[in-house]
Amino acid sequence: MEKELQGRNVILTGGRKGIGRQIAGRLAEQGANLWVCSHEKDIHFEEDMHELSQRCGVNIETIYFNLLDVNDIKKGIKRILSSKLPVDILINNAGVAYGGVLAMQSMKMFHETFEVNFFGPMLIMQLVSKIMIKQKRGNIINISSVSGCENYGGNISYGSSKAALIWASKELSKELAPFGIRVNVVSPGTTRTDMEKNRTEKQMEAVLERTALRRMAEPDEIAEAVLFLAGDRASYITGHNLIVDGGRVNY
Repeated sequence: MEKELQGRNVILTGGRKGIGRQIAGRLAEQGANLWVCSHEKDIHFEEDMHELSQRCGVNIETIYFNLLDVNDIKKGIKRILSSKLPVDILINNAGVAYGGVLAMQSMKMFHETFEVNFFGPMLIMQLVSKIMIKQKRGNIINISSVSGCENYGGNISYGSSKAALIWASKELSKELAPFGIRVNVVSPGTTRTDMEKNRTEKQMEAVLERTALRRMAEPDEIAEAVLFLAGDRASYITGHNLIVDGGRVNY
């Protein structure tokens, strides 16, 4: 039986660990070839991707660039596009989670949060969508957060950057639809990753109290949602924000 994404070529940012690593694994298992991007060179990451490639029988190349550096992003994407291979799917997963109320938030941190969570993905979409437009097909999935969908105080920079990504994705879904390109968002709720280690026990209890299922998501549960949007089962879905939060938003 042919795998769901057999032979498709995918760019995935933030694929070294957490949700991104689970996404890489699920896509590779379904036959996708990957350019897995990270901001820093890591021998363990290289070995992990090599093992995944061998186990799944797909091509995986590791690409490094810093989302805080426009020229570095351009170099990384140029390296990918120099292969002259079609780009079927782009997944913007990399992000940073800086919390804090406005009065205590430095403008430097505000800028860094938006550079990584919004402007970096926007530049990548601008560069990659040009190739997709020529192909007359493509699929873009942006990983946002429920923090971009709800307001609960103390999350001004992160929530604002993720809300901007959701809005931009909806706008781009209209711009790119005539070229056969779908644009969707996955907004995870609280997920068991390193990002959650900064929460105190009291903060975590407050989040879970607002969550119908009363637990965190596992990274593979978010990866499954991304896999769905990446495949042909979602061929008539664009401009959608798929919230995967265990019943947290508007609970």
